[in-house]
Amino acid sequence: MNELKIKHIEAEAFQAGTQGVAPNAQLSELEAGFTGLKERVVQETTDRIKRLEALITNLRRRAAEAQDRWSDLQMRTDGMPPAIVLPLVVVLLALLVVTGEAIFLAPVMDALGIADPVEQLIFAGVIVIVTSGLVEITKRQLVSHVKAATDNNTAEVAASHGRFARVLKVAVLALFAILSLTLVFFLGQWRAEQMIFAASLQQSGAWKQFMSTNPDLTRAVVVLLTTGLPVFVAVVFDWGLSGLSLAWEWRKARHQAHNFSRQLDQSEKKLEAENENRASRVMELDEKCKEWTSSYEHHHALGQEIGARKTPLWRVILKIVAVVLVIAAICFLLDPFASDYLTSESLRLFSYVLITLGVGGLYAAHAIKAWDRPNAKQLFKQRATLWRDSSIRNLQEKPRGIDKDFAPTTIDLETKDVNGKERSSSVVEAAASARA
Repeated sequence: MNELKIKHIEAEAFQAGTQGVAPNAQLSELEAGFTGLKERVVQETTDRIKRLEALITNLRRRAAEAQDRWSDLQMRTDGMPPAIVLPLVVVLLALLVVTGEAIFLAPVMDALGIADPVEQLIFAGVIVIVTSGLVEITKRQLVSHVKAATDNNTAEVAASHGRFARVLKVAVLALFAILSLTLVFFLGQWRAEQMIFAASLQQSGAWKQFMSTNPDLTRAVVVLLTTGLPVFVAVVFDWGLSGLSLAWEWRKARHQAHNFSRQLDQSEKKLEAENENRASRVMELDEKCKEWTSSYEHHHALGQEIGARKTPLWRVILKIVAVVLVIAAICFLLDPFASDYLTSESLRLFSYVLITLGVGGLYAAHAIKAWDRPNAKQLFKQRATLWRDSSIRNLQEKPRGIDKDFAPTTIDLETKDVNGKERSSSVVEAAASARA
């Protein structure tokens, strides 16, 4: 159907009209062809439309979830964006505290057989981080255990089993946290005794005098410092990390809500465009089908009305002779160039005769075949023409009051000319009336 042109339809319809073939079969074939094209258009666009519909359904669900998540976070922050700078500063401060305590406890590692300063710093930092982490994990487990204990459980057996597991987990974590704090406590005391011993080795000075007069105060300050800093790091780092996590989740939820909404709008517009494109293509095919059907009916009626006209044989013979003369002229014009290759004049003349007769004979066979059995396009090209007579034109322009006998014939002629049917009989009748 894509290769079929409107001119072919016109020629086929005209040929069918001249041969008296009914147009119903060809019109049914045209309608069936356009119906197949419309089904193909619908099938081609159905896959894209189904994918877009599935994508829109998924985006609506995800957009609703992102909007609910963002609304929940907005309620938690009272509609204000959560701070980022303060939690970030707190997290950095916790890291600085860990680094400071690791530096403070690093000399104690010398007594454990670690002589390298970098290794002492790393080992002391690991001890502080592990202690702070155990304290933080134990705190979270205690909080979750308290929340779970306040909830009402419908299944008593499952609740008792879960409660026992939570209690056991909290107890184990608390034991490890206590052991870590105890280790840090003794390391702090060890660090205090080390400071007191180092001060006692000095010959004189205010530092030696202070240490010798306040040993208990030194032990208390150092032990509290080394024990309290991991707890401080656990609490502060957890608060800062929670703030950063909230700020990140809030902004992520806002971005996802806006992004999914934007993608949803774009997908809906694409779906609307696909539907409109499919509807427009189907409508275009409908209009094209109507156009081709009307053209076929019109040219079929035209073929029935004026019929086929056979070209006079003398024109065909004249064309054949003209083509033969043109071929002969081309051969003689090319003779100077051919003489370089064929030196014999008789051979060249014989070649020219063969070429002229051969090509001319092929053209003559084709022309005679087209004259005897023309195809649809050739028949449509040489269709007959209805010529208007001047006497009939004068008859149509004559006033009606002069001769009333001519009026019905004139009205019948005009009506049939407007409708475009039976024009030859109208012309004959009008011409006969005019001659009378």
